[in-house]
Amino acid sequence: MDVWQPGGRWLKGNLHAHTTESDGDRTPEECIAMYKAHGYDFLAITDHRKRFAGYQEDDFLVIPGAEYHRNFLKEAPEYAYHITGVGLAYDIAQDDRFSPQDIVDAIHEAGGFCTLAHPIWSLMTFEQALNLQDYDAIEVYNTISDVYSGRGYSELYIDMLASRGVYKRLTAVDDVHRYDRDIFGGYIMVQAEHNTWPEIRKALMDNRFYASQGPEIKRIRIEGDRVSVDLSPVQEVRFMTNSLYNAKRVAVGEGVTHAEYTMAKAERYVRIEARDREGKMCWSNIVERKEHRS
Repeated sequence: MDVWQPGGRWLKGNLHAHTTESDGDRTPEECIAMYKAHGYDFLAITDHRKRFAGYQEDDFLVIPGAEYHRNFLKEAPEYAYHITGVGLAYDIAQDDRFSPQDIVDAIHEAGGFCTLAHPIWSLMTFEQALNLQDYDAIEVYNTISDVYSGRGYSELYIDMLASRGVYKRLTAVDDVHRYDRDIFGGYIMVQAEHNTWPEIRKALMDNRFYASQGPEIKRIRIEGDRVSVDLSPVQEVRFMTNSLYNAKRVAVGEGVTHAEYTMAKAERYVRIEARDREGKMCWSNIVERKEHRS
């Protein structure tokens, strides 16, 4: 069984960006022009508590979006919830009376795809990420959190939740503000024939996408207990599961383009991540083992 259909059109996009409409350094027009010039197919502008309406061009899609937040800066320790909504049909009048769960619910009521942003940057606990209900995805990588704060990678949240049976989709984003080191670092590749929000949204909900900083995932196939992946050349492939230890789940080599893994009996799911010789990574979504699916 292929996780997604071989072939088909792949679209490149970023789901988290800021402009002068909130705390970004470029106007929406400048932001859009930069992503278009860099070969992206779609972009969501997600300024803080302010929906950008978005629009459709022949060759580029700007998705309506916003970022909503609750910052707990006087707590000890400090922490925050930042949550993006893309594909919003209308703006959400959020204030500090909204709980984080209220934000998630309001995004879904507005027809949006809801992502927990940079939980490691936000210093969220695993319990907070676990107790928040019904959000669609987690940012596995956030460029600005990496290059300006040193906390950009949130894989541990993905794995801790999955080990408890909570499977979240994985996105990589820029969260661009400064437009220097924090742009073009993380993105998603979506399998969709048409560059429209309804088709992209369906592909997101169907897990027909992967997150990347550069490497390509070309095919993921599951046959019984056997999982295989085809990629652009990488140096390391990891098959991440709910097992604490399995020495066979990491493949290392020069220019690896194919790797396979046999799941142990107790392993309920697998996700794949890989790193190339430049240190750039890619991440698949979680794939549940067939016999464990409800």
